[in-house]
Amino acid sequence: MQNQRQREATMATLEVQPARTWKQVFADFRNWTTQIFQDDTIALKSNPQIIGVATMTWHEHDEGSFEDTDEVVAGENVTDAAMESFMLTGGQPPQHHLVFQPASPAYSLQLVRECDVVLLDRAFAFGNVVKRSPMDAISGTVINVDLNANIVHCFIENDQRAGLEEQGSNAAVPSSNFSGGVGSVRDVPDDELRLATEWDEGAFVIWKNCWLGMIERIEYNVALKLSNGSVVIPEDCSSLEVPVGIPGMEPATTKPHSVPAPVMMTVGQQIVTKKGNLRKGKWIFGAYDPNVPPIGVVVDVQVAYMGINWCCQNIAVDEFVAVSTPPTWLESNDLQNLRPYKTSTRGLRTPETGFGVANAAVGDKVRFKNLDEAVKKYDGRSVEEGGLGKGKVIKIPRAESLGFDVNTFIVEMTTSWVDVQWQDLTVTRHLSRELTQYPNVDEHELWPGEIVIVKTDTGEDSSINTPPPPSTAARPTTHSEDDMSDTSQDLPPEIVTPKKVGVVQFVDAKERVAKVRWFANPKMELAGTFLVPGSTTGQLREEVEEVSFYEVVAHQALSIRRGDFVILLPETRPREASEAQEQTEDTNSNSASQASQVFRQLAFLANMASSPIASLQAISNFFSTLRSQESQGNNEMRLVNQNEHFAFMDEPTEWFGEVVDLGLDGLVTVRLGALDQPRDVKLPIERLTVILSEPSDIDGWDSEDDESTDDDYDSQEDDDIWNDPMIEESVVYEGGVRLDNDDGDDAWLTDPDDDMDLDRPGTGGGGGSILNFGNEDAIMSDPIDAVSHGAIMSPPSSQSSSQESVPEQVPVLSQQHTSSQPEPEAFKIPEGAEKPPGFAILETEIPADHAFASTPPTDMDANVLRRVHKEHNILRTSLPEGILVRTWESRLDLLRVLIIGPLNTPYELAPFVFDFHLGPEFPSGPPHGYFHSWTGGVGRVNPNLYEEGKICLSLLGTWHAQSYSEGWTIGSSILQLLVSLMGLVLVREPYYNEAGFAIYVNTTEASINSLLYSEKAYTLARGFIKRVLTRPVAGFEEEIGWLYLPECEKHGGMGLLRKVVEGMRKVVRRSERRGEGEGMPQDIGTEG
Repeated sequence: MQNQRQREATMATLEVQPARTWKQVFADFRNWTTQIFQDDTIALKSNPQIIGVATMTWHEHDEGSFEDTDEVVAGENVTDAAMESFMLTGGQPPQHHLVFQPASPAYSLQLVRECDVVLLDRAFAFGNVVKRSPMDAISGTVINVDLNANIVHCFIENDQRAGLEEQGSNAAVPSSNFSGGVGSVRDVPDDELRLATEWDEGAFVIWKNCWLGMIERIEYNVALKLSNGSVVIPEDCSSLEVPVGIPGMEPATTKPHSVPAPVMMTVGQQIVTKKGNLRKGKWIFGAYDPNVPPIGVVVDVQVAYMGINWCCQNIAVDEFVAVSTPPTWLESNDLQNLRPYKTSTRGLRTPETGFGVANAAVGDKVRFKNLDEAVKKYDGRSVEEGGLGKGKVIKIPRAESLGFDVNTFIVEMTTSWVDVQWQDLTVTRHLSRELTQYPNVDEHELWPGEIVIVKTDTGEDSSINTPPPPSTAARPTTHSEDDMSDTSQDLPPEIVTPKKVGVVQFVDAKERVAKVRWFANPKMELAGTFLVPGSTTGQLREEVEEVSFYEVVAHQALSIRRGDFVILLPETRPREASEAQEQTEDTNSNSASQASQVFRQLAFLANMASSPIASLQAISNFFSTLRSQESQGNNEMRLVNQNEHFAFMDEPTEWFGEVVDLGLDGLVTVRLGALDQPRDVKLPIERLTVILSEPSDIDGWDSEDDESTDDDYDSQEDDDIWNDPMIEESVVYEGGVRLDNDDGDDAWLTDPDDDMDLDRPGTGGGGGSILNFGNEDAIMSDPIDAVSHGAIMSPPSSQSSSQESVPEQVPVLSQQHTSSQPEPEAFKIPEGAEKPPGFAILETEIPADHAFASTPPTDMDANVLRRVHKEHNILRTSLPEGILVRTWESRLDLLRVLIIGPLNTPYELAPFVFDFHLGPEFPSGPPHGYFHSWTGGVGRVNPNLYEEGKICLSLLGTWHAQSYSEGWTIGSSILQLLVSLMGLVLVREPYYNEAGFAIYVNTTEASINSLLYSEKAYTLARGFIKRVLTRPVAGFEEEIGWLYLPECEKHGGMGLLRKVVEGMRKVVRRSERRGEGEGMPQDIGTEG
């Protein structure tokens, strides 16, 4: 309640400002350049009347998602080189470029520079995470959205349409220049409007209160009014086109003739087609006249067919009956059984005021909810602040439009405001364009109202520390998108029983700490993305505890955010442990009820399994897990036809809703938007299951699978592969940045020649001393202070000189850095020190925890053994000193690798353990790999290293290689693989290793995110040290002690633990001083 009162008090002081014209906005921002995001409303600085949206930006490109590359032309000031790059990359805009789509079809898609456009409005949705600036540590959640729109009537003629009339068309068509003439209305609140179409692709629908679905495609019957007043429905409405290049408008770049009409057509849209399409059409008024041009305007749109992706069935019924799914394609007469779900586009507000068109964009078609009231309000006499008239709404009676309702309006300009609840619980109001998106949200970020669990200590023997390693090494050799799927889907879900569960009350993003209230006696079991039925949170304690971001995690089964769509599960009674052991002849009613509830939830999950919304494998595994835990008794699933009628089909839809608020009391507010009068309910999290976070989570149900172009990258089968010449390789950073240090490539490759020289001088690492371990100041420096003190700087103009002195075996990742920060280097051992061998063949038993211990041994013929021995010789003579490799006499196909984190990175001096298996396809195919993650369930320590053991690397075939040479070939080697892990994965700025983030290297937009990620990686990596010291790694027991333990120093050990502890003490001292308000030093290695 305190949180609600604080929010209401804040909101009471916030006033809505009127929308401004594009000229006013343009005057303020003409000389201001900002980062543009997808769907931003922008205008060209050189011609500000050309308004549109950004459809693709340089930092938000999804590979293969842009299909209109050939339709894009070069905008003003775009170089030939930039355009060529855009075309060669399949539609990836070069850095600081974007694809601009004007709202008017008279103008082509253009590739333009970011600095050549002005931001007019930014489309934030309810629940989006935002920042005031990319350099801020604090973020917030959009809780309310307001939009004011300037609109113009689609059917009011003006002088700008003279060009069409001169061609013989007198039809009323929409203005494409949006000049605000007759019929224009300014500053219309979005809650007075609705979309012109009743149904919208991507929207949820409910069929007879039984099945939930999402509209995937709509096909329309369109009525066109021609210039002679006749009205016709064309024979083929899918072949209609939109005329472009309208004379008299003098666009900078015009397209000839016409382009295909959008799938969703609206009243007021101008259409051109072939005469034959009209002649064979259905004539409503008049008859076909070959002398009338086949150009008309849409006066009516009716759904012909609707394609639905059915998601899941209603289980909130007294007696569950499995009803077969409705037809995928519904005809217009079937729509009476559908109920649309009203999405809360305006945010938290009350259910009565939470719906509008706050998501409207320039070019959208809208109608007034109450046109008669709008005519009275916007009568042409009202004037807004500044002297601008609000305009006049003109209503065209049906009698003047052949009985059709043609009072639609096109949005010519929008101005949006958002209310943001920040991590510190303050609520502020902003113009949307004043804020920036937070697109790459850190997985350790927390917000008030989230439910978190305490991470498992890395030293504990718990089932959730590390998922069980795979028992088989089956892995496809081709690389389609499906083949790159998470390896965790091959494993049954882990049942996690958290020790502590709590609700975040307050967040200090700069200090990376949060205040949490814990539940007194939670009984929670988490299975993958689901809560096991019967889980309960219980009552909250009064006391509040301060915890680090890295001590807690918002588990995926508890991860619910505003804007998520959820299923409301039936209430279940908590199941006591004693119940499972009771053996009685009589089953009481509670037990029967529990079994019934579980049965219904199993059926619900089974329904979801047939939908792209959920992972089929994960659902089926969870289904099997619960079946083994709960007796189904004599319950049998009834399957009936969807045409049968049941009483619950007449009930209101109260089992599906949208999350609109997260309470500090642990309750989630869900809006039931499918009711005639929507209302809100508050429920504990165990009653909710997220079906999806946003519509984009569902792929097209009828999309064809993309053919992989990488099928031949990994395995080159040939009858004479043993005599192939050595293939030159280059190691490539997963984000796409090629390493220029190619001189050392030869040492990573195998040579089919028996006489290859394995004793290359200087490749063994050798001399030197351990670098001063004091670089936590660089890794753990306060991101905010780093910005204010200038630690985030532009990169040097040339990076080649910084790489020349790097040891040949250790590639350096060229990322943004300052001259005061040394390059990453492999850990080194002083000359003369007694050290363990880098490579060794052990005669001990295979470790039970080796990921591939239960995999059948690989049959090795003479050729394979010869190749394995060559690999061993290379590892014995050429390993960098930061890498130790062990194999076993009884299983030469198994390896265990220990990599000591490179110096001057977040992973400095931390141990990383990998298991590898040389499968039957080796050496033509890569080894199978597994990473031992000890993060305690709080997320990945590196973008390439997954908690469930997956290693994302081109050489392993787990990441799409951009070319043949980047994947595994017969000439690749295990040494090359290990050096890639050290030099390309364990890097100083791992944030940029995330897929698609390489584009941010050397930019300021992601600098703060990179620093925060490095801080997280540093903290998690320190836990790895504790893990290996408390639970020795089989195969490296002595080596771990020699490396870390102080008592081993008298026997020549390294005693790295002292350096690690001292580094952590520096971090603590600096954090304490920062808490006292002192400035932080930025020098690397300075004493705290």
